[in-house]
Amino acid sequence: MYRKILVAVDGSSYSQKALETSRELALKTDPEVVIVVHIIENTALGVHASPDIHQRLFAEGHKLLESSAKVLEQDGIKAATVIKHDDAAKAIVSLAIENDVDLIVIGSRGLGRFGGLMLGSVSDKVLHFARCSVLVAR
Repeated sequence: MYRKILVAVDGSSYSQKALETSRELALKTDPEVVIVVHIIENTALGVHASPDIHQRLFAEGHKLLESSAKVLEQDGIKAATVIKHDDAAKAIVSLAIENDVDLIVIGSRGLGRFGGLMLGSVSDKVLHFARCSVLVAR
């Protein structure tokens, strides 16, 4: 049913629910891959962000992606990870198109502008602009 699933994570409880939902779906549908993505929102870095802040946000993002991939891989689910610095909704939709994703799984809310992925308005934009199905986890 789903060949490729993209799940957006930011460390919030809502994104953990999205990850768990994507894991459950993957166990039932046996997709080729689950792509776990973490977006560092443009506003999180800001115009005056120091290189140290930039480096710290990317390091934290990589740790989150690694732990998220392990959750999937422990059940034999193939996982790929992507980290980007961009507008979150735009990046999620673009990655879904570029990777020919069948389903996007996203939390209904996130950590906010300084936490990485700003869900709420992001999930709404993804729902409107995605070319594939979108599942919003609560």
